[in-house]
Amino acid sequence: MKLKIKPGFFYDEEGNKIGVLLKLEEFGEIMDELEDLHDVCMVYERTAQETKTIPYDEVMKEVLDAKK
Repeated sequence: MKLKIKPGFFYDEEGNKIGVLLKLEEFGEIMDELEDLHDVCMVYERTAQETKTIPYDEVMKEVLDAKK
């Protein structure tokens, strides 16, 4: 989703941007997008960490067959 935000800026004496002014609605939209992005990252991280599991019965069968 493309956010339509029109920020205002605060400048120091040298003309450098030092702050941002947003409407509360725009700030809320940014926070919603960040929360959604965080959720997607968490899902990706958890799915990437999943490892293949082997049922107990299969493991025991392999162990017992290996002992023969």
